[in-house]
Amino acid sequence: MAPLTLVPSSLSRKVMDAASCAAVAGVRTVACISGEEALAPLTEAVKLRRELAETNPAAWNPTLAMALNNLSNRLAEAGHKDQALAPITEATDLYRELAATNPAAWNPNLAMALKNLSTNLTEVGRHKEALAVQDEMPG
Repeated sequence: MAPLTLVPSSLSRKVMDAASCAAVAGVRTVACISGEEALAPLTEAVKLRRELAETNPAAWNPTLAMALNNLSNRLAEAGHKDQALAPITEATDLYRELAATNPAAWNPNLAMALKNLSTNLTEVGRHKEALAVQDEMPG
C-alpha cells in the first residue's frame, strides 16, 4: 500500500515551508511588536494555509482555522474590529465542521472560536448576535 500523502505532488513543498515560516514569523512578530506590523505575516500565513486546505481540507482545515483565529485577534487588537469579524467567523465555521465529526477533539477549539466571535460581535455593537453565539457554546 502506498503511503498517505497529505499534500499532492503538484503543490510545492516550498508552499508548506512558507506557510510554517509565515505562521511562526507571525507569532514571533506579534510577541515583539503590535499593531499593523504584526498583521502582514499573519495574513500571509492564512493565505498559504488556505492554499493547502484547498488541496486537502481534512489535513489543513485545523491549521487554517487557527491561523484565521490568530489573524482575527490581531486585527481586533490593532483596532480593526469590523475587519476581525470575517476571519473569526470563518474559523468558527471550520471548527463547527471539525467538532461535528469529532466533538471530543474539537469542542475546546470551537468554544475558543465562539468566545472570540462573541467578543468581536459585542465590540462592534452586535449584541443580539453575540448572545446567540454564546448560546451555542459546547457544554
